[in-house]
Amino acid sequence: MPDVRIFYCGPKEDLPRFGVLTQTASMRQGIDCKMPSNDTYVTHAGSHMEPTWKHDEVFPIIAHIIGQQYQQHQRYITSHEITAQLVQDDAAKSLIRHAQSQQRKNSSPERIAHNIVAWFSQRITVGNSPWKERFERTKIEGRWAYKPVSDTLTKQD
Repeated sequence: MPDVRIFYCGPKEDLPRFGVLTQTASMRQGIDCKMPSNDTYVTHAGSHMEPTWKHDEVFPIIAHIIGQQYQQHQRYITSHEITAQLVQDDAAKSLIRHAQSQQRKNSSPERIAHNIVAWFSQRITVGNSPWKERFERTKIEGRWAYKPVSDTLTKQD
Protein backbone atom coordinates (compact mmCIF):
# COMPACT_ATOMS: atom_id res chain seq x y z
CA MET A 1 0.00 0.00 0.00
CA PRO A 2 1.44 3.43 -0.92
CA ASP A 3 2.05 6.20 1.59
CA VAL A 4 -0.92 8.44 2.31
CA ARG A 5 0.10 12.07 2.52
CA ILE A 6 -2.07 14.82 3.94
CA PHE A 7 -0.87 18.36 3.38
CA TYR A 8 -1.84 21.57 5.10
CA CYS A 9 -2.75 24.32 2.69
CA GLY A 10 -2.41 27.74 4.23
CA PRO A 11 -0.34 30.79 4.96
CA LYS A 12 3.33 30.43 5.74
CA GLU A 13 2.92 31.79 9.27
CA ASP A 14 0.79 28.76 10.19
CA LEU A 15 3.23 26.17 8.83
CA PRO A 16 5.01 25.59 12.17
CA ARG A 17 1.73 24.21 13.57
CA PHE A 18 1.16 21.76 10.71
CA GLY A 19 3.13 19.22 8.75
CA VAL A 20 2.89 16.36 6.34
CA LEU A 21 1.61 13.16 7.89
CA THR A 22 2.88 9.94 6.36
CA GLN A 23 1.13 6.69 7.15
CA THR A 24 2.60 3.42 5.91
CA ALA A 25 0.62 0.23 5.40
CA SER A 26 2.53 -1.59 8.11
CA MET A 27 2.31 1.33 10.58
CA ARG A 28 5.74 0.19 11.82
CA GLN A 29 7.17 3.61 11.10
CA GLY A 30 4.35 5.44 12.88
CA ILE A 31 3.74 9.05 11.95
CA ASP A 32 6.49 11.01 10.30
CA CYS A 33 5.87 14.75 10.24
CA LYS A 34 7.73 16.75 7.63
CA MET A 35 7.29 20.40 6.83
CA PRO A 36 6.68 21.69 3.32
CA SER A 37 9.20 24.39 2.45
CA ASN A 38 7.99 27.90 3.19
CA ASP A 39 8.12 28.92 -0.46
CA THR A 40 5.59 26.33 -1.61
CA TYR A 41 1.83 26.37 -1.44
CA VAL A 42 0.31 22.96 -1.14
CA THR A 43 -3.07 22.71 -2.79
CA HIS A 44 -3.86 19.03 -2.26
CA ALA A 45 -2.14 15.72 -1.62
CA GLY A 46 1.06 15.46 -3.60
CA SER A 47 0.78 18.76 -5.45
CA HIS A 48 2.88 21.90 -4.95
CA MET A 49 2.26 25.17 -6.75
CA GLU A 50 2.49 28.89 -6.26
CA PRO A 51 -0.60 30.69 -4.97
CA THR A 52 -2.97 31.68 -7.76
CA TRP A 53 -4.42 34.65 -5.86
CA LYS A 54 -3.43 36.73 -2.85
CA HIS A 55 -5.46 37.34 0.30
CA ASP A 56 -4.53 41.02 0.44
CA GLU A 57 -5.79 41.59 -3.10
CA VAL A 58 -9.15 39.86 -2.87
CA PHE A 59 -10.20 40.07 0.80
CA PRO A 60 -10.81 43.84 0.57
CA ILE A 61 -13.15 43.14 -2.36
CA ILE A 62 -15.05 40.63 -0.21
CA ALA A 63 -15.26 43.19 2.61
CA HIS A 64 -16.64 45.76 0.19
CA ILE A 65 -19.21 43.26 -1.12
CA ILE A 66 -20.38 42.43 2.41
CA GLY A 67 -20.74 46.11 3.28
CA GLN A 68 -22.52 46.94 0.05
CA GLN A 69 -24.91 43.98 0.29
CA TYR A 70 -25.62 44.71 3.95
CA GLN A 71 -26.51 48.33 3.16
CA GLN A 72 -28.92 47.10 0.50
CA HIS A 73 -30.53 44.19 2.44
CA GLN A 74 -29.93 45.03 6.15
CA ARG A 75 -29.24 41.39 7.08
CA TYR A 76 -26.42 38.87 7.27
CA ILE A 77 -24.92 38.19 3.84
CA THR A 78 -24.33 34.48 3.21
CA SER A 79 -21.12 33.05 1.81
CA HIS A 80 -23.15 31.88 -1.20
CA GLU A 81 -24.27 35.46 -1.87
CA ILE A 82 -20.72 36.74 -1.43
CA THR A 83 -19.47 34.14 -3.93
CA ALA A 84 -22.15 35.15 -6.46
CA GLN A 85 -21.22 38.83 -6.11
CA LEU A 86 -17.51 38.07 -6.30
CA VAL A 87 -17.81 36.51 -9.76
CA GLN A 88 -19.71 39.64 -10.89
CA ASP A 89 -17.23 42.17 -9.45
CA ASP A 90 -15.00 43.71 -12.14
CA ALA A 91 -11.84 43.75 -10.00
CA ALA A 92 -12.44 40.20 -8.76
CA LYS A 93 -13.11 38.92 -12.29
CA SER A 94 -9.55 39.70 -13.36
CA LEU A 95 -8.13 38.02 -10.25
CA ILE A 96 -10.32 34.96 -10.84
CA ARG A 97 -9.29 34.78 -14.51
CA HIS A 98 -5.64 34.96 -13.46
CA ALA A 99 -6.22 32.15 -10.93
CA GLN A 100 -7.85 30.04 -13.65
CA SER A 101 -4.89 30.56 -15.97
CA GLN A 102 -2.46 29.37 -13.28
CA GLN A 103 -4.25 26.12 -12.44
CA ARG A 104 -3.57 22.76 -14.04
CA LYS A 105 -7.23 21.85 -14.03
CA ASN A 106 -9.74 24.33 -15.32
CA SER A 107 -11.90 25.32 -12.36
CA SER A 108 -14.99 27.41 -12.96
CA PRO A 109 -15.03 31.05 -11.82
CA GLU A 110 -17.69 30.07 -9.28
CA ARG A 111 -15.49 27.34 -7.81
CA ILE A 112 -12.52 29.68 -7.51
CA ALA A 113 -14.71 32.40 -5.96
CA HIS A 114 -16.13 29.84 -3.51
CA ASN A 115 -12.59 28.83 -2.54
CA ILE A 116 -11.61 32.48 -2.02
CA VAL A 117 -14.65 33.10 0.21
CA ALA A 118 -13.87 29.90 2.13
CA TRP A 119 -10.32 31.19 2.78
CA PHE A 120 -11.71 34.53 3.94
CA SER A 121 -13.85 32.65 6.43
CA GLN A 122 -11.05 30.30 7.46
CA ARG A 123 -8.69 33.15 8.28
CA ILE A 124 -11.33 34.69 10.56
CA THR A 125 -12.05 31.31 12.17
CA VAL A 126 -8.42 30.77 13.14
CA GLY A 127 -8.20 34.33 14.43
CA ASN A 128 -5.59 35.42 11.93
CA SER A 129 -7.40 38.12 9.99
CA PRO A 130 -7.74 41.87 10.33
CA TRP A 131 -11.30 41.42 9.04
CA LYS A 132 -12.47 39.63 12.19
CA GLU A 133 -12.90 43.00 13.93
CA ARG A 134 -14.97 44.44 11.06
CA PHE A 135 -17.61 41.73 10.73
CA GLU A 136 -20.07 39.80 12.85
CA ARG A 137 -20.63 36.20 11.76
CA THR A 138 -23.33 33.66 12.21
CA LYS A 139 -24.10 30.36 10.54
CA ILE A 140 -27.10 30.19 8.26
CA GLU A 141 -27.93 26.71 6.98
CA GLY A 142 -24.49 25.52 8.09
CA ARG A 143 -22.54 28.23 6.27
CA TRP A 144 -21.03 31.47 7.49
CA ALA A 145 -22.86 34.72 6.87
CA TYR A 146 -21.52 38.20 7.61
CA LYS A 147 -22.58 41.72 8.43
CA PRO A 148 -20.46 44.72 9.35
CA VAL A 149 -20.14 45.52 13.04
CA SER A 150 -22.17 48.64 13.68
CA ASP A 151 -19.24 51.03 14.15
CA THR A 152 -17.69 50.08 10.79
CA LEU A 153 -20.80 50.96 8.76
CA THR A 154 -19.68 54.57 8.47
CA LYS A 155 -16.22 53.45 7.30
CA GLN A 156 -17.51 51.57 4.23
CA ASP A 157 -16.73 52.94 0.75
